[in-house]
Amino acid sequence: ARPEQIASMIEDLTGFRWQVDFSMFNLPQLGTIELPLDTFIGYQVLGGGIDSASVTRPGHTDSATTSLFLRAFAAEAAAYVVETDLAAADPAARRLLTLSAADVDEAAVRAELSRLHARIYGELAEPGDEAVGETFGLWKAVLDRSGDARRAWKATLTAMLQDVRIAYY
Repeated sequence: ARPEQIASMIEDLTGFRWQVDFSMFNLPQLGTIELPLDTFIGYQVLGGGIDSASVTRPGHTDSATTSLFLRAFAAEAAAYVVETDLAAADPAARRLLTLSAADVDEAAVRAELSRLHARIYGELAEPGDEAVGETFGLWKAVLDRSGDARRAWKATLTAMLQDVRIAYY
């Protein structure tokens, strides 16, 4: 997937747009830059896109820079969606998470992870399947170490959103 496609997918999944508003740096003439879509200040070329001058053909394989682009994008998007979803009073306003931060029951978390596998990867996995078990293992390890369900969801969603299955379909 091109950086434009990844940006669109991440926004659809999480509501997050990776951008910087230069007015906060006292540079209002630069406006707001969409980092995955910009070739000069942003990360479009690093994400596998083109700039039509130096890079005229898109990348079609995973590279160090595309991996770093996806990793950084995933971390920002995961943090955003966890905070906004868990803060939403109306469950219908949520993007990815249906559970609250207090819901740490294994069956409920596995069911949520099963739903997330379908939503993020298009992969139908039952709560007891190995793929969900691996994702649950990550979630549980972070919860056990930190004692914070928000942190566990951020780490888990970061891992899921940076998975190579996001970029290659």
